[in-house]
Amino acid sequence: MEATSRLLARFASSVESDAIDECDLPLPKLFQVGDSVLCVSERFTFASAFLIVAIAALIGCDRGPRIVPVSGQVLIDGQPLTTGFVRFIPTGHRPAYGEIDKQGRFRLTTGIDYEFDGCVVGTHQVEVVAKEFPNETSTRFLVPKKYADLSTSDVSVEITEPTQDLKIELTWDGGGPFVEQSQNSGDVAP
Repeated sequence: MEATSRLLARFASSVESDAIDECDLPLPKLFQVGDSVLCVSERFTFASAFLIVAIAALIGCDRGPRIVPVSGQVLIDGQPLTTGFVRFIPTGHRPAYGEIDKQGRFRLTTGIDYEFDGCVVGTHQVEVVAKEFPNETSTRFLVPKKYADLSTSDVSVEITEPTQDLKIELTWDGGGPFVEQSQNSGDVAP
């Protein structure tokens, strides 16, 4: 915004004008700063005004990082993962997330502007969480636990443009879904 102000001031000083206390000429006022009025000559045309507005809009409008629509499919050992969530985590920007449906498909959203806006362009670490709770003391993991933690997930993707067919491929490395028992049911003894 400061750059826009400097640009406008530089442009105004290059236009033939008279800085006077009152604008008694039959010309429009362009700026009024304190008690001084900047009157502009006939050389200040509509095209010049349009140019100032266009430059101000280009320089002064920072809309943040570029977000593109992203959807795809999560596979585990070549088969669609039928439940869970994915989270794409870029460096320095808001993460995007999506729910995995029964065909393994997901659509990402940052949760900022509207539903399913996508994710920021760039490199993302990916987390995948898929688990069931057969009872209050058991958790059944449908993907290896390492994918659910940013520090251990080795999955990353580069998003450069909108995509509808991004594949996230996971592997059990010879294992399979497993159940983990917790120590208690969440109740604490007095």
